Amino acid sequence: MFDRIADIHAAGKTAVLVEQDVSSAATVADRVYTLSNGHITAEHAAEEVDPSELSAFRSPDFARAALF
Repeated sequence: MFDRIADIHAAGKTAVLVEQDVSSAATVADRVYTLSNGHITAEHAAEEVDPSELSAFRSPDFARAALF
């Protein structure tokens, strides 16, 4: 799936990926957003996501979306 998303991105298209694994999403994303109850609670450039802080993103109350 991530290969296909990378192809879409390389073609100059925008895609939205909702993914629980932030580190995987960050490999194909330009931006990483954290959502809580349908509202954006944080926004980061994908390269700014610090793997040592990923546990904060793993709360069962959160979903993540990566925007290309």
